[in-house]
Amino acid sequence: MPYLVSIRTLLLAIVALTGTLVATVALNDRAVAEMRIEPNIVTIGLGETTDVRVMVRSDVPVNAFTGELIFASDRFTVENISYNTSIANLWVEEPWYNRAKNSIYFASGTTEPGGFTGEGELLRVTLRARTPGDTTLTLHGARIMAHDGLGNDVPLATPLDALFTVDTTEYAIPLPKHEPNFVSILPLVPPIDVNSDGAVNFQDVSVLLLNIGGTEVAYDFTGDGRVTWDDIVAWQRLRE
Repeated sequence: MPYLVSIRTLLLAIVALTGTLVATVALNDRAVAEMRIEPNIVTIGLGETTDVRVMVRSDVPVNAFTGELIFASDRFTVENISYNTSIANLWVEEPWYNRAKNSIYFASGTTEPGGFTGEGELLRVTLRARTPGDTTLTLHGARIMAHDGLGNDVPLATPLDALFTVDTTEYAIPLPKHEPNFVSILPLVPPIDVNSDGAVNFQDVSVLLLNIGGTEVAYDFTGDGRVTWDDIVAWQRLRE
């Protein structure tokens, strides 16, 4: 389960978990990691939803990720935000939508021995198109830190903006099929005050128990012509 911690605590925890400093990753200007938006070109209908994924890739061990997804709020509304705890199990800032800035900020790390290497989905945002037109989604301030015990930034490939086009055709929501109305006529059931004492209680159950096996209509709550345990169950349901 993800935990919210301070940035200082996160860095100290990562250093502590790495134990003695591992061999420092040789970092240079060559991009060895990437944080990007997928998909990068999308056309959707007005009122439809689409999933935007923040993907991470690294050729070297890394252990912390941060960035900000910025978009035009007049084009989209945020329906849902989910994040992948298999890549990052410590979240300094759980992904949250800042309406004032029209952005979703996130900061996370991993405590996995050896850090993270490879490629995967870090974050997923579901957006609903609210107005037609073209707009871009931008990944701002993307940073990935090396798993070297020092918190060095690894060189990143420059993230590209994602282009979204909201079609002017409104999304048609299928209406439920019209079903004809039927009126069911239920058979009359006996009064639940079985012993006619003005109260409905377990004394009535006692009377029903005494008549199990009989055919008295006054105790036949299921209408099957016989008094059985099912009539006691039916009586209880009517009582509720």
